[in-house]
Amino acid sequence: MFQFLVHLESTAKSDSQSIANSQRQGSTTTLVSVASAKAPGKPEAFGSVGHLNAVDTDDDDDGDIDIDKTFEEAKLGSQLSLNSVASETKARYGLDITGTVETKLTYSLATGALDIYIINCKNLAKAKKNQTSDPFIKVYLLPDRSKNSKRKSSVKKNTTDPVFDEKFRYHVTKQEFETRVFWISVWSVSSLGQNDFLGEIHIPLANCTLDIVQEHQLLAQKKKNDLVRDIEPTMDPAEIIFQLTFIENSKNKDIGTIQVHNVQGKAIFFGKHQVEAICKGLLMPDKVKRKMPNLRKGPTPKWEIPLRWEGIRRDNLKNISIEISIWIQERFRKFMFGFVRLNLAQGHFDGKPVTWSDSTKAEKAVWQKFTQDPTRVHHFQLPLRPAITENK
Repeated sequence: MFQFLVHLESTAKSDSQSIANSQRQGSTTTLVSVASAKAPGKPEAFGSVGHLNAVDTDDDDDGDIDIDKTFEEAKLGSQLSLNSVASETKARYGLDITGTVETKLTYSLATGALDIYIINCKNLAKAKKNQTSDPFIKVYLLPDRSKNSKRKSSVKKNTTDPVFDEKFRYHVTKQEFETRVFWISVWSVSSLGQNDFLGEIHIPLANCTLDIVQEHQLLAQKKKNDLVRDIEPTMDPAEIIFQLTFIENSKNKDIGTIQVHNVQGKAIFFGKHQVEAICKGLLMPDKVKRKMPNLRKGPTPKWEIPLRWEGIRRDNLKNISIEISIWIQERFRKFMFGFVRLNLAQGHFDGKPVTWSDSTKAEKAVWQKFTQDPTRVHHFQLPLRPAITENK
């Protein structure tokens, strides 16, 4: 399971206020303030959690449409790129895992070519009634789980000792060896559309041995009904780091601004090229969107400009949800890479069931820490949920 860091910085309220004020003065964000959004002569309009007058014009320039449709499309985009991982949740995992797989890794410093040779498997589990299997192998170079990372061998019919002798190539820098992990899984083809799981291994590049044939014992893996709560660290190591605070209104301390600041992603990989990432925020139940105005490149994108939601009632913090998401920007599309959702995981709002109040245990703990002392500056680090788990 993921380890998460919840570190509460002992910052006095006065320090928090001064930091927040200086950040406000130095920010170049284009979000419309409550004061500027109010129509002349009209009283402040509050929704279930805050000002409905606080119009979000920043995201309109992005060409975004209805938020539900946007996130549906994000979910679809993620499913297209991660469908092979999702399909494994429909596979059969009931066999007793046996056997080994032989591999060899080679790397060229000159070209950055990393080759993995899948040589053979021995003594695999028997998936078919005739006491054989139809094995094939899938390879991913984690944390990239996209189609660009997927490699797949040929199928060997009616054998538990298949010989593959196949080579798969990736391109990585030497520096990436510290963060990349080969995920090799063995499957048996089924005519019923549900492949049988025959075992898996993980080979971290940080401590791998090059240019030597190695035999690895295949390991069992229980079926992952919940890709968030029961996922191995090597399956989804992407993380998000951020600061969270509540800035009180100087005239009315019962109302203030939720601020998410110094957001940074970790291990944000997708495809063959360096990613261009966008950070967005979503306040529920009022569906108030915020977006960082800048693209950030590389596997550790960082944004200094804060996400802010103004006019929030302090006594409503326990009822709301803040979603922070990282999106991948490609030439002709953008899609959600991963997200965290901060709330008390109540599962309902205003007496009705809702899908957005579904924080993981780690996310819920973060929100509890925040609501207990919201005016302090909290520093949090959480695993990103893959966007394929979004339940819209």
